[in-house]
Amino acid sequence: MICFMVNRRNMNKAILILVLLLVISCKDVKKANENYDNCFQIEIGMSIDDVILIMGEPDTILTETMEEASIYTMFYYPPPLASTGIDIYIDDETRTVVKVICSE
Repeated sequence: MICFMVNRRNMNKAILILVLLLVISCKDVKKANENYDNCFQIEIGMSIDDVILIMGEPDTILTETMEEASIYTMFYYPPPLASTGIDIYIDDETRTVVKVICSE
């Protein structure tokens, strides 16, 4: 028979780690919810600088070509349980918003 004994010191470490993980995840949820709320302030034709003022720096940027135009897609963390992320499409030439998806 194998006995496993958990001493008080190890238990305190485990609790501390769980608390830290909870705090970190709550921060991410708060930021994701802010992203979602802020997304509805973004309008077609808005400059990329205005988008960054409202949304902050994007979590990811992707560049693609659509209909012979180069488009930046700026991705932001979506709120929990959302089926899609928050995507803001920026025309490379005009540096303005051409499409906004605020998650579903």
